[in-house]
Amino acid sequence: MTKRVHQGTAIGGMVFAAAVMVMSLELQFYTKLGPGPGFFPFILAGIFGFLSLMWLIQVSMKKDSEGEKKFLPNKAGLLRVGIVALSLVLVRLLMNALGYPLTMFLFLFGLTVGLGKRKPLEAGIVAAVGSVGVYYLFGKVVGLLLPASSIPFLAAIGL
Repeated sequence: MTKRVHQGTAIGGMVFAAAVMVMSLELQFYTKLGPGPGFFPFILAGIFGFLSLMWLIQVSMKKDSEGEKKFLPNKAGLLRVGIVALSLVLVRLLMNALGYPLTMFLFLFGLTVGLGKRKPLEAGIVAAVGSVGVYYLFGKVVGLLLPASSIPFLAAIGL
């Protein structure tokens, strides 16, 4: 059964990649200044579709084995998946109020300590680089607009 699930998922990935490629063609692929808004999604979808095809071939060539592991995780694994999903919903809800750096810091710190079972100092370093570092790299160096806090106190200190 696991083999069929993997094959179905790989086929679904190829269909998804094809749909993204078709939709990206509606955007401008190349402009006078260089790659347009359709370039990046088209290339990524092509890579994703290729990897899905390789996965399908790899899974299809594998022989069925009687002792395959169960497809669904145990209760502890499902709980971890649920915590990550709930955390992502909280990120979405808090992003406009707290801004990108603070929201991502809390998200990364919480998951690294809670699910990653890391020491708070290690988690703090990972969270700082993954939130504030990424915010300044993409916001200041690349010029990408990432959400800032809508709370005046946090906005005043650059968060």
